[in-house]
Amino acid sequence: MRFFSARSEQRAWILLVAVFIMFPLIVGVFIAERVSEDRARGQLLGALDRASAVGFHSQILDHSAAILTVLRSLHHLPAHHTSPVDPLRLELVSGGTTTAITIARDSETPGEYWVYLPGSNWHHDPLGQEAGRISNAALDTLLPWPRH
Repeated sequence: MRFFSARSEQRAWILLVAVFIMFPLIVGVFIAERVSEDRARGQLLGALDRASAVGFHSQILDHSAAILTVLRSLHHLPAHHTSPVDPLRLELVSGGTTTAITIARDSETPGEYWVYLPGSNWHHDPLGQEAGRISNAALDTLLPWPRH
């Protein structure tokens, strides 16, 4: 006596094959996202090491040294289903060169900020390639956030 019908065995094999195909693809996407973020963070931390000031609309911001110190605390944070809001485009000034970055507040977590390098990225995000997050509420007073 057969416990499973031929049709249910066929469905089980299809499901098993699908899992063996999909699992590596999903894992690969997560790895690619993390590698991309790590690379962007490395580039940004390098630019922060060279930077001597922070600009906004071509004007050097007061407290640039304090802003740079906070920006250097950039690190990876796992996703927690929030989003970036109030993006600011800043310039890291190093001698005669500048490196553009975008920083945005977290939509739900006070004192958490998303940091991006402008340009092409995995998700075609208009803010750029995510480089990590900063958890330091000092940026609320140090940066010229839009008033609501």
